[in-house]
Amino acid sequence: MEEAGRQIGNRAEEVATWYFRLNGFFMIPSYVIHKDYRAEKPRTEADIIGVRFRYSAEYIGNRVMKDDPVILNASKVKGVMKNLFALVEVKSGICAINGPWSNPAEKNINRALGRMGILEKSQIESVSGALYSSYRWEDTQNVIQYFCIGNETDPALENRGSIIQITYRDIADFLYLRFLNFPEKIPTCPAVDLQWPGFGHDFAYWFDGRRYAISQDKTMCHKAVRSFIKTGSLYK
Repeated sequence: MEEAGRQIGNRAEEVATWYFRLNGFFMIPSYVIHKDYRAEKPRTEADIIGVRFRYSAEYIGNRVMKDDPVILNASKVKGVMKNLFALVEVKSGICAINGPWSNPAEKNINRALGRMGILEKSQIESVSGALYSSYRWEDTQNVIQYFCIGNETDPALENRGSIIQITYRDIADFLYLRFLNFPEKIPTCPAVDLQWPGFGHDFAYWFDGRRYAISQDKTMCHKAVRSFIKTGSLYK
């Protein structure tokens, strides 16, 4: 049962990773924060750390592909786009923050910021404090934002600063619009040759073979995403 739960968690991270990837992020999955001394286990990890640069865009001819408004709005400060650095926690169930990321005494965010390299050393303590208290920080060029991904939002997190909660239904809605409106991005090569690993591979061919039916009923995407997380297959 423990192994089954781990596999479900890994597939949930896979879905979340593709969501951020398709929204223009460069990512490091399973970013590990190590202790300052040799130990059997690390301190903790962020399921995903990623960055989306302010001018990120992808075009098909003269059409610009539309990224998720949630991501675009998170990138803005008073209407101006910034570089968006994402700290992402992924759960297969309800959205949640891991304890090590909510306890300032652990200084895990401090360590992550040091490696991300967008701050001078003298800034890290104050910026870490802002992230621990509000889960968002911004300056004239950059935004650092904490995201929680899960099957459902946690009402208790709505009053925890500026955390952004995204559900798998939200992700399915984004995928529905992306693949429906921009089918040119689905490769025509045989499925075995598609160089999109895991969920990206499976979802592209699942969607392409059912585009008309899905266009009439987007809940098919919701069910497929949840099925992949639970079973590893979109077809159940």
